[in-house]
Amino acid sequence: MSFFADNKNFIYIRLGSEMKGLTPEAKSDKFNSHKIEVNNRLKDSYEKLHSIEAKVDFYDEAFSWLGEYHSDYLMINLFFENEFSTIYSSIEFPHYINQGNSFGSDLSGLLTQASTEYNINEVIKGKISKEFDLNPNDWNNHERHSHPIVNKWANKMAKHSEDYEEFLSKTLWFEKSWQMTFENRTPALKATIFLAKLMSELDANSDDKMTFARNYLKYEKERDDLFTKKINQPLFYGRAELEILNFNGVYVQKNKFDAFIADYTNIEKLGQLGYYQLFENLKGENQIVRDKVFDLINEKLNNSKLPSKDDVDNINSLTNSDELTSLRTHLFRRAYLFEFKDL
Repeated sequence: MSFFADNKNFIYIRLGSEMKGLTPEAKSDKFNSHKIEVNNRLKDSYEKLHSIEAKVDFYDEAFSWLGEYHSDYLMINLFFENEFSTIYSSIEFPHYINQGNSFGSDLSGLLTQASTEYNINEVIKGKISKEFDLNPNDWNNHERHSHPIVNKWANKMAKHSEDYEEFLSKTLWFEKSWQMTFENRTPALKATIFLAKLMSELDANSDDKMTFARNYLKYEKERDDLFTKKINQPLFYGRAELEILNFNGVYVQKNKFDAFIADYTNIEKLGQLGYYQLFENLKGENQIVRDKVFDLINEKLNNSKLPSKDDVDNINSLTNSDELTSLRTHLFRRAYLFEFKDL
């Protein structure tokens, strides 16, 4: 069976007859309404594949039938394949595949002149070298106590990327470079150095840190929705991978990274809290959280949202600290000024 054979009726009806006569925008909207089902069907078909030849046929059919609407998703899955160069060089892509402004179209355009597996690998390696400022020696330096490639990866990954598409592209190239360098090894020390360097760079700029976390969480959801095998790399090590590595340094650094992501998630939830709950969050040790509490309270006051009597009573009942006392005084002074002005 193949992707087309598995899904013939769905393709003919949902992607065929129901699309006839629609404008390009309407076709895109129609496809998006079926996207979850399409992805589930792709996953079901992919799980039945047991050879490179079968994967070539699968991707060939998937791009043929879905490429007009779903080429970027398919290209990212293909990019994660260990046998990417073999499969890519064997597929006849639709002519529109390298049109547009996305990772998939950029990758296809990059590989336009690469006709052999060797050429494809060399082009990818060259692109990664340019993306992360690598030199030829970096690729071949696997000495235990030399870490030029992981340091350069971490430096680039930590750099500010306000635009998500820029972050996505950078992260996908990082994933591929890790796969090409370490996929068949257990680089516990390299992973430790990478995570430590990444956190060190992010800690130096709180704005970059928060932007990274926001983009990371969005990427994590998209990554989870891929059907191909995920690349085993430090940003997404789980318990099973950490147990295999069995290296304390990785545990420590991955826990720090996970705690940072969890802190960001909590910070995002702060905006939904009332005055008293915000004051309670001053108890934590995270300075970024405490700074956010100050910002949100000022934002409420600027919008003339005053604390209720219950808020005031509960805030007064909290155990004093210098920071809490300072913010409480600030709140009550500004709240009084608003009340005075409204009289």
